[in-house]
Amino acid sequence: LYIATQGTPATIWTTAASGSGIANTCTALTPTLPVAVTNVTAIVVDTNAAIYAGSVGNFVNTLCTTNACKTANASWVAPPTGPKGAVRFFIDTQPSPDKIYASGVGTLTGGIWSGAIDTVGATTTIVWTTVPASPTLVTSNSTVTAFNGFVTTGAPFLFAGTAFTAGQQYANVFRNSGAAWSASGDGIIGGNLTSLTIPTASAIGSAVVLAGTTGAGIFKTSSGGQ
Repeated sequence: LYIATQGTPATIWTTAASGSGIANTCTALTPTLPVAVTNVTAIVVDTNAAIYAGSVGNFVNTLCTTNACKTANASWVAPPTGPKGAVRFFIDTQPSPDKIYASGVGTLTGGIWSGAIDTVGATTTIVWTTVPASPTLVTSNSTVTAFNGFVTTGAPFLFAGTAFTAGQQYANVFRNSGAAWSASGDGIIGGNLTSLTIPTASAIGSAVVLAGTTGAGIFKTSSGGQ
């Protein structure tokens, strides 16, 4: 289990997550994050045990934790380009190597980006590229407020919510199944999306997408997000 607290820098804490008890002690992860990282907005760990931290105003910082990286005293590494202010990561386990996706905010650092997870080393990090290479609707200038994906046998289904623009009534929801982003007639009124999740069919009755919003409650699709 990984937990982040604010500070200068922010601290990521770890503890065992076996579910067998509640008395486990949290330990501060070392090495510490860069001083510029004061507010961690998203954390994920990939199948190679690399840790990714999204934070306000910063590119995604990565930490390689393999034995070789520990021997090399690996530190957090940030790329020169890619998403900033990531609020959500999604790892597609279908391709080889696995591919990681991240949301972003800001001019030329917003939208959805991806990269291969096997590029994380002691001194190297993900080479991020926009999704797709020349995106429309969800671009590198988009403020993505919610993001998630669903693993398939081919390209994953990706869902992204972007910030309201002046004069809009409905929230912006987009879907990408490998080629381009398409607008969704979502019917979500009165708030930005803050989270998107795709529960298992057994948990909700059928394959649906759930969307949390700012001040407008939780919405559910009736067609599996298709």
